Amino acid sequence: MRRTIPLIVLILALLALAACSPSLPTPEEALPPTPAPQAVEAPATPAEAMLPEQFVGVYAASLPAADSPGREVTVELAADGSAQVTSDYQNNQPPIVETGAWSGDASGAASVMLTAQDGQPYFEPNTFTLALEGDELVVSDEEGRVARFARTTGAATEPAAAVVPTAEAPEVATSDEITATEALTTSGEITATETLTTSGGLTTTVITVTQAMTATASGAAGEELSLGNTYLALLPAASGGGTRLVALSLFDDGAAQLSTEFANEEAPLIEQGSWVDNGDDTFTVTLTGRPDAAYAAPVAVTFQRDGELVQSIDQQELYGSEGLRLRLAADVARAAAASLISIDLDAGFPLDPTFVSVQGGGEIDVSLLSSECVGFINRQPVLTINWTGEAPFVETFFVSDSDPTLLVLTPDGQLLCNDDANDDLLDPVVEISDPVTGTYKIWVGSYAKNQLIPGVLVLTTRPEVNIGTFNLGALIQRPLLAEVQPAPKLVSTVETATASIRALEAEAAALAPGDKPLSASLTVSGTIPLFELGLPDPTCGGLVSGVPDFVFNWTGDGAPFSVFFEGESDTTLLVLSEDGQLLTCGDDAEADVNINPLVAVADAKPGLYGVWVGRLSPDQPVVGVLTVSTATGAAPKSLGPVQ
Repeated sequence: MRRTIPLIVLILALLALAACSPSLPTPEEALPPTPAPQAVEAPATPAEAMLPEQFVGVYAASLPAADSPGREVTVELAADGSAQVTSDYQNNQPPIVETGAWSGDASGAASVMLTAQDGQPYFEPNTFTLALEGDELVVSDEEGRVARFARTTGAATEPAAAVVPTAEAPEVATSDEITATEALTTSGEITATETLTTSGGLTTTVITVTQAMTATASGAAGEELSLGNTYLALLPAASGGGTRLVALSLFDDGAAQLSTEFANEEAPLIEQGSWVDNGDDTFTVTLTGRPDAAYAAPVAVTFQRDGELVQSIDQQELYGSEGLRLRLAADVARAAAASLISIDLDAGFPLDPTFVSVQGGGEIDVSLLSSECVGFINRQPVLTINWTGEAPFVETFFVSDSDPTLLVLTPDGQLLCNDDANDDLLDPVVEISDPVTGTYKIWVGSYAKNQLIPGVLVLTTRPEVNIGTFNLGALIQRPLLAEVQPAPKLVSTVETATASIRALEAEAAALAPGDKPLSASLTVSGTIPLFELGLPDPTCGGLVSGVPDFVFNWTGDGAPFSVFFEGESDTTLLVLSEDGQLLTCGDDAEADVNINPLVAVADAKPGLYGVWVGRLSPDQPVVGVLTVSTATGAAPKSLGPVQ
């Protein structure tokens, strides 16, 4: 995997998809300004959040890696609550440093939350549980994957690197705090209180929703949509032409992010903060800064919600009189341009697996929408599937020799993505359980921007077919067959054969008695049986070309010459004069001893002569040397018959 692997796991997840929308234009000047950074004062740490000192220390482990011999990983848990994970992939590249915070309680339970990598904040934190077994730190993820780290020092003497001040996510809640995800009730309502947490000594303010979040927007299948989604707009840039993609992400934990990506090679503009539902079809987003600096004063923007649309209703000085208007990401994806290929599939389709050859890659950065998705896609999906019937699952994967990503939009509005099947396999896989009837759109992305990745997109409902077992060559089992070549013009009579000799007169070399032999290296690949010449000698055999392989001008009068061919397998010869008076064929120079062919002409009149070399086997051409000699007894070197 080309992307950093946070700690020990590969992120295999569902995605919110980036696409485009012809929404109302907003001038570039509408983006919030970048005021001078202002330090955020950290409140005192509550007594309840005291950290269990037995976890404080530095731990190390040697772990496998997909693209290098291995990686050395160090975990530092500092007494001030900060955490740092350093991964050295032993590939002559600088180590990857992830930072965040850790917490625990007196019962021995602890967890770590990583919020940034090399100073760049994650869009969503990555959380792992911690346990101590003697001097080993046991780290587990939500999927139950475990890595063990040996303690190297009793305590971290220096605090871990400071976390970049952001408002992106809360730290792990203590016993008397209520996070938004813990407060999700069966009715779909979320209640929570304002929570202040510390992360690496810096304050992060997360304002969670204080009232029911029963959304009014409806999805494709009639389900209610939570405000916690991503909203998109494709707008013109204010200067220099081009476009910009604006993405507003509202996370369920109350964090918010506004991303703007311009159609150039520059990194996206990221603004972070929080959001709160106002309970009257409006919500307020408070932007507190960028990853590298906090704003001197927060910027609050109120949005009006109308189904899948959200529209700013204040801050005209930032967004103009028309405001900032965005649409739900899934709705934008549904409205994307028609795909390159569209197919109809019914459950139990006979050609299972079905596969198509497509090309992945594009310019839209899908990581703007979710930290669980990486890569770049085209605005246009590569494949649309109209699905009917019932099946327990449908799996799709993309086979290539590069590092692609995969995105699927389901009829009920789910946006699914995957990058790598596992640590060793860079091909992506998405499985859809109990697929609903309707239209599915599929995008194939690339890890690098504007990279084009050719490959094969596969769909199957067969459990035994997967990215590990799929073999395109095994589906059609037959020997390789040469493509049928256009047949050359047939030499159907001696008259047309002699005409072809005269047509090559300009290429003919002169030969007189006593001259040095003439020779030419040839590749014999004729396809015309010699009997189609209508020759008077029925013993002439072999497959020849439509024109002579060699033409020479004989100047002797009544003197003899010999023609022979030395090849790598059995061949024949035809020698024909331009007037058709001399026609002779030859095969083996010496029966059962030398199968190279020889033709001896005893009384040759002056004029043009054409020589055809024939092959006996149509399976492969024959390479060799043709010789015309006036020497007495001249003959080809010996080629023994095939036993």
